[in-house]
Amino acid sequence: KLSSSTPVKVDIRQVETHELIANEHLLSQVFSTLVKAHYQTTPSDLKLLLNHQGIKLFVAFYQLQVVAVALTMVEGQAQQDDINGVIHSTRRLKDQFLPQSLFVHANVQNAFDYSYLRVMRIAVTEECQRQGVGQQVLAYVQCFAKSQGYDFLGTSFGATKELLDFWRGSQYRLIRLGFTKDK
Repeated sequence: KLSSSTPVKVDIRQVETHELIANEHLLSQVFSTLVKAHYQTTPSDLKLLLNHQGIKLFVAFYQLQVVAVALTMVEGQAQQDDINGVIHSTRRLKDQFLPQSLFVHANVQNAFDYSYLRVMRIAVTEECQRQGVGQQVLAYVQCFAKSQGYDFLGTSFGATKELLDFWRGSQYRLIRLGFTKDK
């Protein structure tokens, strides 16, 4: 078990789908970390992880073991026909959560003109929680997003005191607070 008084320094890198397919042990560690640390992870997330072109996966290792995972989705720059459906409230776009939310709820008319990287899940193993590992992973994702030219990096999450503290401590700003309780 890791000491809670010493911050853990981890090695972080982007992991490609082909690496997960070729390395069953790595895939098992990644998915196990997601399942144990994030209440919304379902078996369909495995399919998403392995098959969706917009997914970017970042993995933190400590002594060659997976200790944290950030599952992200590329969003934005949708087709005009799809955007028109959102404008006229006849369509809700899949894999466009951030621009759609900004457009519908914050009246950002040009929200679909930008590219986004959305943190869908961030999961840290229990023994590494509250040791700065999540912030290290987010800092890595932020550098990646900046280097790849994404306009925005964001997330959506069920608001609890612990999660609000985590995201605020990572220098994220709250843009919108929903009114319905997350299941």
